[in-house]
Amino acid sequence: MIDGSGIMMVDYIEWNGKMGQEMFILSHFIFDLLFLLGG
Repeated sequence: MIDGSGIMMVDYIEWNGKMGQEMFILSHFIFDLLFLLGG
């Protein structure tokens, strides 16, 4: 069930192309920001 939803998410990101790329960049930006603030 978890593996299935994980595959669905990958397909969803690949299907949406640019939107998926923007979300990927945004998630990394937030992660880096939290890392800098917390570290």
